[in-house]
Amino acid sequence: MTTDLLCDIRNKVFIAIAIQSLIVFALALVFLFLQGAMAFFSVILGAISWFLPSIYFICKLFIIKPQQQIIPQKFVNNLYIGEVIKLVLSGILVIIFLGFTDVLVLPFLIGYIAAVLSLWVLPIFLLNKR
Repeated sequence: MTTDLLCDIRNKVFIAIAIQSLIVFALALVFLFLQGAMAFFSVILGAISWFLPSIYFICKLFIIKPQQQIIPQKFVNNLYIGEVIKLVLSGILVIIFLGFTDVLVLPFLIGYIAAVLSLWVLPIFLLNKR
């Protein structure tokens, strides 16, 4: 795997996260009009609970030094370690937001689930676009 390939993958992943963010923001706007500002912020915080750890994971996995040798076994190990860290950070954010803020639980969970589902579904649409 070359550094150019990893940079290309990283850029595509950041574009996907931007699209996912727009989808969740549109959902939050629906909640804003239907249930008010607190529901809007709850959806946003639910999505942030997934997006922030995901962005950390992408940065940790795909930021490499120029001319750095990429060892496939090390890359796969970093993938697994990064995924575990991402899940733990996401869980911590969910506990913090639900336990220490006045969010509405249902909109929060809908925002979180929408962020997770968009991560799973968006690549299918992007791959079919070709």
